[in-house]
Amino acid sequence: MMAADKFDVVSCIKLCGQRLIGLPMTLESAVRCLDLPCSISMAADLSEAAKKFLAKRYEKFLSTKFQDELMRIPLAGIVAILSRNFPGVASEKSVYDFVLRWADLQYPNSEQRREILSSSLLPMVPLARSMTNVILIDQPSCIINFSLKREHCSGSFPSGSMRSPPFYCAGHGFFLSAHRRMGPSNFFFLIIQKLEDKGLVEGTLDYEIEVKRNTVAGVYHLVEAHHHHRL
Repeated sequence: MMAADKFDVVSCIKLCGQRLIGLPMTLESAVRCLDLPCSISMAADLSEAAKKFLAKRYEKFLSTKFQDELMRIPLAGIVAILSRNFPGVASEKSVYDFVLRWADLQYPNSEQRREILSSSLLPMVPLARSMTNVILIDQPSCIINFSLKREHCSGSFPSGSMRSPPFYCAGHGFFLSAHRRMGPSNFFFLIIQKLEDKGLVEGTLDYEIEVKRNTVAGVYHLVEAHHHHRL
């Protein structure tokens, strides 16, 4: 097909494309089909066939037996799998973790990784989508503004927690997670965690907590706490 395209033999390109679509697809052939230049007339059809194959093969993509294979699949394939096989709210945290793990392996460069996550992958994960209006990240200064309203806490915590999109400081990836515990003593807390488990990080973290409480009269009471924590 590539040779036929090079010499502009249209009939041969079409025949090759039809034969390829008719053959049983494998992971390797699907990945190659996704990588075909878009200038080839049959590339779109082969790409769609590859995406359908990947979505069907990895319908249960969170299963541990598929993880090694999935880490080798390019972005277009991961997007196809996520867009057609979302397991539901109960597994949102697992999907979020999977996406971060894949991006960390495929894109060692933190800037490129952040761009791919924010533009292509995280918008497909409801857990991450729900965070877009509650966290602002100033990447150069590593200042993170994380705001949660009562409706986020009550309506967006089916499993008792919510995670922020990832952010990067000093070459390390982190995310914030907000948790609430229901019981005799209801309480709410925030945790900062590394994206990767490997390696320790030394440094300091300065953080400020503000709590605004709306009274019946519509007056806001502001409680501030300033903290300095050694990692």
